[in-house]
Amino acid sequence: MFLHDDDARLTQLREQLKAEGWAPEDVPPYQELWLGALNGIYPAHQKNGRWYFSRKNTPAIARALRLRRVTLAGGGNERGG
Repeated sequence: MFLHDDDARLTQLREQLKAEGWAPEDVPPYQELWLGALNGIYPAHQKNGRWYFSRKNTPAIARALRLRRVTLAGGGNERGG
């Protein structure tokens, strides 16, 4: 499998989710994200022993993890899924 421009190391997934507006308190620790990738809970792939995710799949990953989207307009939070 080749790496693409939008691929990022799995170690960056927590920060990517937060940067895209998913509730920081809902984002699991790296170990749980790694287990999710390993068990096929969300789209991720391995290359040369390292795990990667595609940034374009971040919304799908957030839905699989049932994260809440942070809203600033006073509308509360929206749970993915």
